[in-house]
Amino acid sequence: MSRQDTLGILRRWACLNTLPRSNWTPVRKLIRTAEQYAILQSRDIERLLHESERMLARFPDPLNVDLGLHRWLASEREESYSDWLAWVLQELTQVPLLLELLGLVDPELVATLRDCSLQVEREKWVTVDGVWFRLDIVVRFIRSGCDQANLIVEVKKGSAETADTDKQKYYAIWHNAAAGTKKIDPSAFLVVTDANETQYQGFHVLRWEDICLRLRRMLPAIDQTRGIVKAAMVLAFVSAVEQNLLHLILRNGFGDAPFADALVAEHLRRALHGDGG
Repeated sequence: MSRQDTLGILRRWACLNTLPRSNWTPVRKLIRTAEQYAILQSRDIERLLHESERMLARFPDPLNVDLGLHRWLASEREESYSDWLAWVLQELTQVPLLLELLGLVDPELVATLRDCSLQVEREKWVTVDGVWFRLDIVVRFIRSGCDQANLIVEVKKGSAETADTDKQKYYAIWHNAAAGTKKIDPSAFLVVTDANETQYQGFHVLRWEDICLRLRRMLPAIDQTRGIVKAAMVLAFVSAVEQNLLHLILRNGFGDAPFADALVAEHLRRALHGDGG
């Protein structure tokens, strides 16, 4: 076969393989629709942030401020989050606020423990059947030098399904024997990002999201009772949890307007309207 014959065959194949011109009109319509949605979402986020900052009084929204703590805690283990949560519990000082943070709002319980002093202990070693275990956080309600009740809190960075919860059955055995004169139900909490069940080995699920929502609403009261510095530290903790564990992130949108996904918008709505938490 001559060179000319080969070139002729290649030209014929090239003609047969000619693709039709692509129609990009549907793609352009899709892009315009997405841009319009993003603009509306950005305006909604901006409105929610303004409402949130009005609720928080003289503080910015935790998602809209960088106090550095979320970066410090980004790669830290559960112990660091346990330390900070224990500090927050101790700084609440008022029994009603602490019980509210844990979701315990029964008026009779609040009235019974209202005049107790609070003592928060970290990494408390306890023994069950001769075996030693370390509890993350123990909250003691003390009156006249005697424990009236106590709570235990186990802290996890992820979901309940990815956590090791087997040892908690032994924690529950110790706790039932040391519950004090006033039995609180629930009185053992597992702090997680998410869970398929309501309790594990006798520990009731307490989601990080609900802790953040409640602390947001409490921030003006914390500012009034504990001062602006400690309130700002609580704000930094909320910011760290929301960004590092819940992955709620604000991004730059159109111009200077913030942009975020629907999860962030829903989180802000729940904080503002008291839904959940």
